[in-house]
Amino acid sequence: MNLRLLSVAVPVASLAAVLLASGVSPAGATADHVRSEGTFSTAGPAWTYDAVVPAGASAVVRTIETADGSTVATLQARGFAGAQDFSVHAHTGPCGPSSSTSAGHYQHVVGGAVDEANELWLSFSTTPSGNGNAQSVVEWQFRVGGANSITFHDPSRGGLRVACLPVSF
Repeated sequence: MNLRLLSVAVPVASLAAVLLASGVSPAGATADHVRSEGTFSTAGPAWTYDAVVPAGASAVVRTIETADGSTVATLQARGFAGAQDFSVHAHTGPCGPSSSTSAGHYQHVVGGAVDEANELWLSFSTTPSGNGNAQSVVEWQFRVGGANSITFHDPSRGGLRVACLPVSF
């Protein structure tokens, strides 16, 4: 499967389910929605840099901006190493053949706190079969062009970057 990056209108029922699960009223949702999905490989555009995200693993990230200025983000990962923890963040740079290409974490307040209030964190643990999910709600919306990737880290190895999924917020 090739990486597909597109902006889509979410059916009302699906949007309502995501928002309600996040504690956000569907009446507060706007039409702004980002969806990025990819199958990881060593040749991109969704890049794997380590065996804990093997070639052929996949991920889907969705974000919805709400009328109150919040962002609801969800992540689904499939085919990753089983029983593994992953730290996942929006990054400012694009994905590329080097894990350093994605640059640093996207921050709502640049130079501010390194925490879940100022950055998008979608950390998760995989099941024994290698699947995982995460969800986060932040009280801000992304600056256009400010975040260009979702980067997966291995916290058991000092935050080593293990994969990168392109996305444009």
